[in-house]
Amino acid sequence: MISFPFTPSRFWLSLALGFTLSGFPVCGQNVPLSTAEMTSYSASQPRPYVQEYEKLKEAQQLYREAVAKHDSTLLSEACYLLSKRYKTLGDLVTSEKWAIQSLRIREGAGPSNELGKLYVQLSGNCMASSRYQEAYVYAHRALTTFQAIQSEHGLMGAYSMLAGVHSLDTASKITLKNKSFFLSLDSTFYYHKLAEQIALKQNDLKELSMIYVAVGGAWLRRDPKRSIPYLQSALAFFTTNKIYHSVVGVQISLAHAYIATGQNQKAGRFLAQAKHTFYTQHLAHYHLLGDLETAYARLYQQTGRSKQAILHLEKAHEIQTKALKQDRDGAISRLGLVYRIDQKEAQLKTQQHQIALSREKLRSQRQISIAAFLLATLTAMMCSVFFYYNRKNQRISRQNAELVKEQNHRVKNNLQVISSLLSLQAKRLSDPGARLAVEESQLRVQAIAMLHRQLYNGNKLIEVDVTAFIPDIVNGVLQVYGFDPRIAQYTLSPFWLHVDKAVPLGLILNELTTNACKYAFTDHPNASLTITCYQKNAVVCLQVVDNGPGFTHSLRRSSFGLQLIDILAKQLDGTYDFTMKGSTSFRLSFKL
Repeated sequence: MISFPFTPSRFWLSLALGFTLSGFPVCGQNVPLSTAEMTSYSASQPRPYVQEYEKLKEAQQLYREAVAKHDSTLLSEACYLLSKRYKTLGDLVTSEKWAIQSLRIREGAGPSNELGKLYVQLSGNCMASSRYQEAYVYAHRALTTFQAIQSEHGLMGAYSMLAGVHSLDTASKITLKNKSFFLSLDSTFYYHKLAEQIALKQNDLKELSMIYVAVGGAWLRRDPKRSIPYLQSALAFFTTNKIYHSVVGVQISLAHAYIATGQNQKAGRFLAQAKHTFYTQHLAHYHLLGDLETAYARLYQQTGRSKQAILHLEKAHEIQTKALKQDRDGAISRLGLVYRIDQKEAQLKTQQHQIALSREKLRSQRQISIAAFLLATLTAMMCSVFFYYNRKNQRISRQNAELVKEQNHRVKNNLQVISSLLSLQAKRLSDPGARLAVEESQLRVQAIAMLHRQLYNGNKLIEVDVTAFIPDIVNGVLQVYGFDPRIAQYTLSPFWLHVDKAVPLGLILNELTTNACKYAFTDHPNASLTITCYQKNAVVCLQVVDNGPGFTHSLRRSSFGLQLIDILAKQLDGTYDFTMKGSTSFRLSFKL
């Protein structure tokens, strides 16, 4: 029984990750290709590398333009394209060198889509040279970068790359020798699932089909039967969209799946279809032909035809040898001389560009340093000016506060003088009515004087404490009329009242207390006065209740004090009312 290596998913895993290892389609006769057929085919079909040489020249020209323009962004892109072209041509060492050079420029600019693509490129290079641990590191950096910029398409590529690292590493058994770097086929399916979710979300059927190809290739190693639905789904898409090299590759993978599950007739049909498509569509992929011959060899081995299997294996080896000899040795040798000349020129221009960039960087740093120094100087000057004016404003504020206190003190003294003059005048009057009128005016003046004394003694220049101001007014009037201040009972909420509201309120209290002393407490054995004042929802409520008999409607209309109360209540924009039910109750409310 013959044996041979079986790696049917090598190309398709690479395809899902964006690699270009080789092509895969298959043809349609049940005999291996003859030497004449292969030679005829090789001569008649264009070399796939010819186009890559043209693309390489374009990338080199872009590199020269970037160096001439001193454009670091364009230079990074040119290095990235050169890395891709050399990787396609199989020169992984040169490819990685250009990718690293591009990476040095991109990493300094922070996360970007281009930086993520570079990490994917480097991861692919490492995978192609069996450096799976480095491939994993670069793939994970790509994942982190695309997560930072929230690029779903980039994340899909990073997940596929990580799946490929796990799959190839598992297939090559590297983890058996390096326990610290553990990968598994289960991880391959996990990352493919994440990539599949994004492809479904974006309705990207092409990417989804490539993911299915990679998943199918992974299942070929564990459970070939489970690979078939994935490969069939991918085949349907590639056939509909006439992506023939992918069609052929999937047909070969399906043939391997059917061989593994014992369905040899189906495997033979898919190999025949693959071979037919390969020739009718003129697909120029030598490795694809090699995989086709390997698949035929496995089919014949499975059916017990060892001679045919050996012939196909030999033909596969011959195809691979001719491909490498003609495409790699011949074509790349022709490029060697041009490349070496271009390389020396590029190195010289790169050095010149790096020197120019260094000079520009030093000039920018010098400008930044000067700007920072000027900014610091300006900031210090502004702080000094601010400090000066702040001290000046504080000094002016203290002076104004002293002036306001002095003003309140003088007003209080002047009102006290007026009160004393009115007291002297009242004592000289013989008419009781006139004397009473002067004494009431004196009480009003004293009420205003008490307010200014509160303003002078308090911490707030234009506000008075209600809990101190109201008892002063009421007690002053009670003492003038000879009543004990203890007959007054207070229920006062602590709050401060503006002077514009305090003056009318004090005069109203003065009039109410005066009326109580004149009319309610005359010959009353148990005189009582209750004052309540509180603030609620920016509304001040005042209630004054005495236990006197009340007063008549005619007195209310003729009394100057009651008329004054009405005027002062309107000045406060407030409302008031009198209630007489066994006692006299006055209620006033106004907004602050």
